[in-house]
Amino acid sequence: MLFFCFSFSCRQPARKNRGVIPAVPFLLLLFLLSGSAMGAETLPPPVNRLLYQVSMLYKQGEYAKASELVRNFRKQAGKYADHTDVLLAQANCCLAMQKYQCAVQSYRKVVLSKPDCGPAWQNMAGALYHLQNYAEAARGFQRAFDLQKQKKPELLYYTGLCLLMAGEGHEARVVLQRLFRQFPSDITPEWKEAMARALIADNHGREALPLLRELVSTYTGEQKKQWSEFLLYQYIQLDMNSRALAFAHDLARTYPLEDRWWKGVVRAALKQEDMEDAVMALTIISFMRPLDRQEARLLAGLNLYVDIPVKAIPIYEKLMSEKPSPELLKYVVYAYTKLGHLDSALHLFEKYGEVTARDEHLILMHADMLYSMSRYKEALSVYLRAASRGKHKERNKIYSLSKRERGRAWLMAGYCACQVDDFVTADHAFSMASGFASQRKQALKALRFVEKRLASMGS
Repeated sequence: MLFFCFSFSCRQPARKNRGVIPAVPFLLLLFLLSGSAMGAETLPPPVNRLLYQVSMLYKQGEYAKASELVRNFRKQAGKYADHTDVLLAQANCCLAMQKYQCAVQSYRKVVLSKPDCGPAWQNMAGALYHLQNYAEAARGFQRAFDLQKQKKPELLYYTGLCLLMAGEGHEARVVLQRLFRQFPSDITPEWKEAMARALIADNHGREALPLLRELVSTYTGEQKKQWSEFLLYQYIQLDMNSRALAFAHDLARTYPLEDRWWKGVVRAALKQEDMEDAVMALTIISFMRPLDRQEARLLAGLNLYVDIPVKAIPIYEKLMSEKPSPELLKYVVYAYTKLGHLDSALHLFEKYGEVTARDEHLILMHADMLYSMSRYKEALSVYLRAASRGKHKERNKIYSLSKRERGRAWLMAGYCACQVDDFVTADHAFSMASGFASQRKQALKALRFVEKRLASMGS
């Protein structure tokens, strides 16, 4: 928790409690009212009266009235209008009303006039924090800390925290390490949190692990879970794969009804390349709640990887029914093929004909399946379609199939044509295939055979 230090003067009060008002809770920050860091100095009577009146209004929570009082005073006060303590009172009023920009502007005037006014630096830093100007807030807290005779570790902590929030991981680590060295008996879990984050931000993740383990041991309830999740993430980030997987399993056993820990097992198992473990964890999640599309695709893919295509098929078919895509169709066809259910796989090409027609690789896959089932006439038609539609860049034309794939399509079309005694088509297909280096040798050999058959038919 951050602290604002409310003082109505940069001087030490002449009598006890003059200019000091009670602590006021303020959003995430707490106003801690104290005396000034300056030496004793007599205030001009008009300024002294103003500060007293403002402090009374503060006690009643009348911040708007206090602000109006200061504004009116400045209009009529002549040479005292820009008195440092009047500006400080105005800044404090703005701060109390959460007018942070106004507060910062007034505090800047105060510290410009009195650079050693610690409360003004501290309060300005708090206002800058709320304006999310974390880098400048850090400088303000650091300055306030440096000006203190009796050092308060909180200000050094705020300095490090603001640097961390400003994305200055290295500087934050340096400040927080100083805090730990200078105040070893005051270390709190919040300090450990900041230090752990700073170490990670400064690429010292392994040094943060002992602190993260301490936080997991210290906290209970949701905080314990949050830091457990953070620790697991660090194990994974640091490629401590076996440690991550073991810890993820511990968490899943401790909180078996929370899917986030099983997701942790999935992630750690994938990093460890333990696919069976990942399948198990993701399957458990599927019993707890419906999987989202990305999770369902992952589970189907993992089932295929560990050679359980029968588990993958219903997942892929459900995904296809919701939003068909060429990639999903390839996977579900492959799954059916692994089971030897070629008729079911072939049916999918017909069921999702529009999807197949948009993807040359699917067309080629369809043709290969027909050929494997000795349905040569149908395969010939599909191979010719794939070969003519296949795309790679050649002579200002764009083809999506590689040259090798396109050449193979022509070659297979020739073989299919031979199987159905269509040697004219075979001659054309083999001639086309001979134009591709990877198929030239086979195509030329087949061409000689076809030419002989055509010659015998002509005679």
